Amino acid sequence: MAEEWHYVDQDENQAGPISREELKTLFTNGTLNEESYVWTDTLSDWASINEVPGLLESLKPKPKPKPKPKPAPRRAPAPERKIANVSPKKSTGGFKIKKKKKAKKVVQREPEPEPARAPRRAPEKDVKLSSEDAERAKWRTLMTPEGVPYYHNVETKETTWDKPACLKTAADVDKEGEWYWMPHKTEAFVPSKFLCKNSNGSWSVETEDGQSHTVNKKYCPLEKLEWSQLRSPVQDLVLLDVMNRPLILHNLMKRYTSNDIYTNVGTILIALNPYKRLPLYTPSIIENYRKNKSRQPPHVYAIADNAFQGMVASRSGQSIVISGESGAGKTVCTKQCMQYLAEVAGSTETNIEQKILSANPILEAFGNAKTVRNNNSSRFGKYVEIFFDSKWKISGASTTNYLLEKSRVVIHSEDERNYHIFFQICRGADQALLKSLRMSNDPSDFKYLSHGTFDVDGIDDLEDYNELKESMKRLQFTQNEERDVFKIVAGVLHLGNVEFKSTGDRKCAVKPGDAMGNASDMLGLDKKALNKAITTRVFKSRGSEDIDIPLSKEQARSVTDALAKFVYEKLFDWLVQKVNRTTGDAKAVKRKKVTIGILDIFGFEIFKTNSFEQLCINFANEKLQQFFNFWTFKREESVYDSEKIVYDKVKFIDNQGVLDLIEKKRVGILHMIDEEIRMPKGSDETFMKKLEKKHAKTAEFKRVLRRPNNFVVVHYAGKVEYSSQNFLVKSKDRLTDDLYDLITHTKMPFLKSLFEGELGATKKTLGSKFKKQLNDLMRTLHGTEPHYIRCIKPNPNKAPLEFVGQMVMLQLQYSGVFEAVEIRKKGFPFRKTHEEFFKHYRCIKPKHNWPRDRKACCSILEKELKMEGKLKFGRTMVLYRAKEHKQMSLTRNLAVEKTVIFLQAVYRGYRARKLKNNLLKIRPTLRAALKGRDLKKIESALSKCDGIGFPIIEITRLKRLKYVIEEEKRVEEKLRQLLKKDPEDVFDELEAQISSAEDIKFMSNLVKEGKRKLEEIKVRRKTRAWLIEGVDEHDRKKLEWAIDSFKKLDMAKADDKRRFEAGKTELVRIGKEEKLISSLESALKTGGYLDPSSEMDYRPVETAVAQADSFGMLTPAGIEILKRGTYFRDLRTAMYSAVGTKDKPAWNQVEICLQASSDYNSEDEVQVAISELSKQRSESDVDEKLQEAVKEYDQETLAYQLEQAKVFNMFGNSLYPIVPQAQELLERIIEARRKMSEAVSKVDQELLEIAVADAESFGYETKEVSNARQLRDIVGQINAEAVQARELLDEPYMKDVVSRAEKVKLETEDIKYCSNMLMLSVEKLSQEQLRAATKIKDIGRKNLVTIKLKALVIKRAPALFEIRNFSRLRNPTGWAALKLLTLDRKKVAYGMMRHSKSQIHSSLTEIEKAADKEARTLFKTIQGFMGDRRYDFPELLAGEILKKCLEPQNRVLRDEVYMQLIKQLTDNPNPESLRKGWQLMRICLECFAPLESENQVTRWLELHARPADLYIDIMHRTIFQGARRNALSQEEIKQVMDGKLLGDNSAFKTPRPFQKPTYDPPSWSDVMNGGGADTKGQQQQEEQYTQQQYAEQEYEEKYEEKGPQPPSTAPPPAVHDEAANWGTAEHEGQIYYFNRVTNETTWDKPACLP
Repeated sequence: MAEEWHYVDQDENQAGPISREELKTLFTNGTLNEESYVWTDTLSDWASINEVPGLLESLKPKPKPKPKPKPAPRRAPAPERKIANVSPKKSTGGFKIKKKKKAKKVVQREPEPEPARAPRRAPEKDVKLSSEDAERAKWRTLMTPEGVPYYHNVETKETTWDKPACLKTAADVDKEGEWYWMPHKTEAFVPSKFLCKNSNGSWSVETEDGQSHTVNKKYCPLEKLEWSQLRSPVQDLVLLDVMNRPLILHNLMKRYTSNDIYTNVGTILIALNPYKRLPLYTPSIIENYRKNKSRQPPHVYAIADNAFQGMVASRSGQSIVISGESGAGKTVCTKQCMQYLAEVAGSTETNIEQKILSANPILEAFGNAKTVRNNNSSRFGKYVEIFFDSKWKISGASTTNYLLEKSRVVIHSEDERNYHIFFQICRGADQALLKSLRMSNDPSDFKYLSHGTFDVDGIDDLEDYNELKESMKRLQFTQNEERDVFKIVAGVLHLGNVEFKSTGDRKCAVKPGDAMGNASDMLGLDKKALNKAITTRVFKSRGSEDIDIPLSKEQARSVTDALAKFVYEKLFDWLVQKVNRTTGDAKAVKRKKVTIGILDIFGFEIFKTNSFEQLCINFANEKLQQFFNFWTFKREESVYDSEKIVYDKVKFIDNQGVLDLIEKKRVGILHMIDEEIRMPKGSDETFMKKLEKKHAKTAEFKRVLRRPNNFVVVHYAGKVEYSSQNFLVKSKDRLTDDLYDLITHTKMPFLKSLFEGELGATKKTLGSKFKKQLNDLMRTLHGTEPHYIRCIKPNPNKAPLEFVGQMVMLQLQYSGVFEAVEIRKKGFPFRKTHEEFFKHYRCIKPKHNWPRDRKACCSILEKELKMEGKLKFGRTMVLYRAKEHKQMSLTRNLAVEKTVIFLQAVYRGYRARKLKNNLLKIRPTLRAALKGRDLKKIESALSKCDGIGFPIIEITRLKRLKYVIEEEKRVEEKLRQLLKKDPEDVFDELEAQISSAEDIKFMSNLVKEGKRKLEEIKVRRKTRAWLIEGVDEHDRKKLEWAIDSFKKLDMAKADDKRRFEAGKTELVRIGKEEKLISSLESALKTGGYLDPSSEMDYRPVETAVAQADSFGMLTPAGIEILKRGTYFRDLRTAMYSAVGTKDKPAWNQVEICLQASSDYNSEDEVQVAISELSKQRSESDVDEKLQEAVKEYDQETLAYQLEQAKVFNMFGNSLYPIVPQAQELLERIIEARRKMSEAVSKVDQELLEIAVADAESFGYETKEVSNARQLRDIVGQINAEAVQARELLDEPYMKDVVSRAEKVKLETEDIKYCSNMLMLSVEKLSQEQLRAATKIKDIGRKNLVTIKLKALVIKRAPALFEIRNFSRLRNPTGWAALKLLTLDRKKVAYGMMRHSKSQIHSSLTEIEKAADKEARTLFKTIQGFMGDRRYDFPELLAGEILKKCLEPQNRVLRDEVYMQLIKQLTDNPNPESLRKGWQLMRICLECFAPLESENQVTRWLELHARPADLYIDIMHRTIFQGARRNALSQEEIKQVMDGKLLGDNSAFKTPRPFQKPTYDPPSWSDVMNGGGADTKGQQQQEEQYTQQQYAEQEYEEKYEEKGPQPPSTAPPPAVHDEAANWGTAEHEGQIYYFNRVTNETTWDKPACLP
């Protein structure tokens, strides 16, 4: 879609949308200027044109030199700058608002992503398609909302699910032939291709992998397979074309391997255990099912919602029956049903729903354990009834438990473990508690625990222990109750550690040890009495004394284990009762209870060895299956009967015979066991004999001839063989009377209370108690409307994505799913009332004049849908099968597509008009507030803009005005405080406040005073620095300026006075030194030997040198003149002795003096001395010495010998060719030295290069040349680095370059620029560094400087960036006002940004209403992750938050999430919640950063995060690297929670490594060719460019082409003053202006220039 812009015109009206080209036209003709406000949907707020990156450059026309520049157009008054972090919401459509003009009502659609289209081709003439291509062109491939393809013929309007022949691929053709479902040992069924039928009746088939198989004739014929049936799996099995077992299994397998673990069979839900944590149970998913579950895939939430809605609609009880074998996932389904009801229904202020959810950790700790099949297996059944009040809010709950597996307390298999509570105490309790319980933290120390495994995948005992403690606190366990519960658990473990030894025949005693004492102390029992009770049995007889019968070692162990099991069972029963008391509905007695019951009970079990427990479990499943049959079969039939529909009745599977076999009075198995227990000599053997005799002719009972103690019951799910061994003992389930008496007389009141209400050792058997509980349960269920969830275990390995078909098929058979499918298959699974059918399908004929009779309407639709005779019309319903449903759905999909487009257009137009009206309504209030500076009126006006929905310019300006007013007050107050202090002590703060004032263009007397003080401090600092430097460098100019400045300033500090005195002293000393320099210069002017007539006198120089040497010359001039004086003193002394004599030693001394230094050889006096010395040499050795001098490049010798040659007339003599050669060499040496002297004195790189290259060209090498070369290399290197330092503006680099340049007194434009940069304030320098980093595209450097600038901004005005000042954060009072029902709004407002366990009533930030619900759902998710709200798998909730916030349409929620996190981390009293909150903060920062609240979040992290730098670095990394496209995986989330980083916190802000340039001096040929060092250096620099630098250079060249083309005059470096940054230049006689900092050029005079 084309880019659209809104703008504010010169009349301050908001207008638009317009295209960028139209915007450019307005800018060009002067309607808009650089300060005009604009907005587009990619901007978070209104911004001036020059603030939008790249916009100004694209709007500016390319300036061209012209004879006479045109005057700049009059510009509109510049609006105030926008306040940071004010974010508008994206408009739903464009609109235009202008004065005195009525806006047109235009219906506009929101931009939608268009599908990728192939590029258009030019029309081809006379192109004929083949018949196949023509047929293929008629068909369109479409998709249903579920992603299933179907096909539509645009000519015939035919729609079909089957792929037309013309569209079939080679793979489709390969599937042709006869295909069948072949039985398979593990997969149940696999597709196979029919080959042939064999003579013996068997079939030969070939599977997809190419293997041939023979199928036994007893399985033939096989189920037919059509490949079209295997398209995308369906969500409801009733949608299958053929509902047979193979196709059902295939459908479940495909969905399961795609992580779709839920599938419907009509109203029944099949749930396959994924054996991994899936993000299916988050608050947002709950919200989806709450709003519209019909559009959501199958889910346990849909079943829970059906129950809730059914309860509300019928005002009657509902039940959810969850069944399945161990490891199938029943516990999770139960918890998720309760979770959904708690979220949807909620409760009153008591938060009872959270208490109900808090019961799960307690019951799981004491009732769940790790088994072979399941790591968290519930070892008891339970029925949870949730009570609702008249407003359908949860008012309480009650739990009934069934058949706790108490035998697990004392024994379990090696690959299982005991109940979780034992391990939670060992690993979670602190040392003080363990000591009081006399326990250790090692589970292997306890016999009851040591026989199995200790560690379980996916279970953290420490974390679960903390959750258990928190749940006990929520459910109002007192400290005494909690302590007593743990003591009983410890007592049970200590009983297991009691050991026995044999003391004779059938006698035993307790082995010495602490176990007995520990057990008796924990249970409050007498140690001796306990010892006796477990080693003897009391035999009571009437009329005689009791007799103590000793027990054997094995019997004592059995009795002790029985005591442990009995006590643990009673403790578990008490826990259930305690939960019920806490969560019960006290008011329910006064009114009728309306409940939803959730039954989590063991599924049908068939093991290798089945005992009494399996009989009870399978008995319960038989009862439930009968209930299932009743509701499924009977209700289905009742629908057809009431609608008068003829259908084929399904044979009713009645299992009453099995139930009679088990429970019928007198003849039932359970009744016979109870009778046998009462018999004096009753045993398992006598029981079996009576059972076989009684049921010999019962069809459901079978004998096992090979195992006489076993019998078979024919259950509905199959035959089960039971072993009768220990049937009587297990059903009796009693303690001995003496043990019971002992335990009820405990000194521990809590333990005694567990047995209250029982009269002695109970005589009821386990079978009778379970039968009564089950009958009560069935009565309850019959009073409700049931909803079914069948949990399936997909494989025996607890492995994710592994589907074992045979295993699944058996479970489906056991759970009655196939019978339910059979009902659907024979009947009409799809049914709608006449009204519903009409409303659903009338879209296919939208403009028809429909009659009032809905049945007649349905008949019309039947014809329109071409379904004549295929639909069944009942009294109130239309019924049909899957095939008709799918065909009608295809037709409806095509019609809905057209309707939806029209509805979207209408709705979007309505939204745009409504938005416009709201904006027009609020605008007068905003403009009125803008006319004044009344802060209360401004805040009042802004409070009315909450959720306005579009960023009109008045809001932006009003927020800016509010900010300016508040900032003016803050600056004034701060300056008032600072000006009372010594300005030098608060220089940085003062500079920051003045900068803030300049930012808002604020000027007052205090600001003026502050500026004056600031400038004064700068002068003071310079004065102080030059006093120090002047003394150290002995510099008269610096000292004179500093002393003069000091006198003008009031610098009263002791250190300053000391420096001032030192400067004056040094200035006096320099004056004395200058007098000595003058004296020495005067002495050097006379007394030298220049010609024979000269009067030589060395004494004046000797005297002056002695005085200077004695004084100690320190200035550079003084040191140099002393050196010169010493040289000429020695020379004159020697010449005074030698001239006029032939004394060879004297002349040798002259020669020594001349050779002492060559610095003065060019002076006349030295030359005369040399000449005089030369005259003394004999003519004979002139030639020889010239030869030697030429070889050695000895200038002095050459000059001397050549002078001698002149004296001896050696020039022109052909015998001495060396003379002209020496003369030429001497001239070159003199010229080279002259060049070097000039170059060294000027410290000029080019002169040094020429001089050194000249010397090297003829092999001249002296110390002077070496020094010049060294200086050349130093200067060249510094200059090369200075260019780079100016480009990078790296502070340490610039300091290094400037420091080295000062040492050699090198001054260039680059060095001056770097020096000026170093004198800027930190903030100004950082701004320049940011420009430089942007220009060179150094991302790391740019990021580093940006972070530094942000930190400086926050540091300058920290109060401005507090969370409460975030522009989109709601005002607490306004936020509280949004809550409809509350008694204390002040309390609500106070708690807006403080931790809360309650749900928020509205978003914390100003967002659209549509996003408000998402925000509240996200808050629930955050609470769930932090543990403030009860959810299973809370770690998965983090992924839900990330996924939601990363969706493009939900960007606005990112700031909301950070505000919610800050709220929950503020004043949070729970350390565990706080820890998880900080983990979630890191997880979010790793994935996405705050948008408009970045500065506020940064400031908050600085104050509260530990370590703050870590969190801020993560946030900056995410900001600069961009938000992730996808949410973090669970593995990544776990890594973050463990404290690991997902990225490098330093790499993103590490400047790009740069290599310092290496100076390569030019050769003589380069110098002669005119290239010099620039050409060679440039060549070398080009060789060092990387690919990226080439790209940057290319970009800059491209950019320069767009800008004006002024002459290539290098502008001077930038300075601190804004006006000084601008310079002028001339092009073809016309003046233009350029900015030294931004490189901007313009023909118009900048406003800042006078």
